[in-house]
Amino acid sequence: MRWLAGRLLQALATMAGALVVFFLLTRLAPGDPLAGLTEERTLSAEAVARLRARYAPDVPLPAQLASWASGVARGDFGTSIQYQRPVRDLVLERLPATLLLGGAVLLVNFTLGVWLGALQALRHGRPADHLLGIASLVAYSTPVFWLGLLLAGWFGITLRWLPVAGMTDPLRAAGGWAAATDLLRHLVLPAATLSLVTVGATMRYQRAAMLEALREPFVLAARARGLDERRVRRHAWRNALSPVVTLLGLWLPLLVVGAVFVERVFAWPGLGGLAADAAAARDYPLLMGSTTLATATVVAGGVLADLLHRWLDPRLRDG
Repeated sequence: MRWLAGRLLQALATMAGALVVFFLLTRLAPGDPLAGLTEERTLSAEAVARLRARYAPDVPLPAQLASWASGVARGDFGTSIQYQRPVRDLVLERLPATLLLGGAVLLVNFTLGVWLGALQALRHGRPADHLLGIASLVAYSTPVFWLGLLLAGWFGITLRWLPVAGMTDPLRAAGGWAAATDLLRHLVLPAATLSLVTVGATMRYQRAAMLEALREPFVLAARARGLDERRVRRHAWRNALSPVVTLLGLWLPLLVVGAVFVERVFAWPGLGGLAADAAAARDYPLLMGSTTLATATVVAGGVLADLLHRWLDPRLRDG
């Protein structure tokens, strides 16, 4: 518990430092955040003055930072400049779609990727190892937006097997098995696109870690004692999970920010597209709200990875 308390304090300090740096960088960028709003609409001088008093872009940076931090402490992330709605409501509206897409990708990635990587290590030097290695490198180096367009054009437009845009069909029923099936059909192409690109890295990490574990002295000793080969491989695989656990902590933000390119290609209503729109429109409150959630997920992923490391390796607990 003492270690966990210290690790949580370190995580909170890291998150606070990252958010302060990002806050200052966004405010120091050239341009007026209210320019787009005032140019698109015909506003009176009084309305513009009220907007400037509300968002206070001319207030000194320390005062802006203190005001934003006090609002976050109360659970208030401000009001979006672009949408004129509370940031918290906008984020909560987009969060389920991003959690669904990111959760599906992580599930496929860390089941299929770990299994294929371990299979490569067990078939080291054989044709299966070479073929899977080439496939993983091709998948990892493929641009995600190009792959998304390719899959959408082939499976969605040419074959017409799957929908290529949105999350649901508005003409279908609002509930029941038909609605769930429709949601899964819309999920297939964006989840497959992101999974195919990311699974290659998991395969490479797992293969390298498994090969290293199979060369450890405890594997040789277990085989010398006549232990069943399946049990030997299982023990080696557990020791080879450490790098993959680290990778899981780094990719946990997929559950929050998703992938901007994938959401753009398939018109998936997630947080990634919302954050991209906020950055393009200089919507500082909305951008900071999305960044705060993404930063919290990154920090939580690091803490989770450390906890899993201590669970997998008793030496860390004993130390």
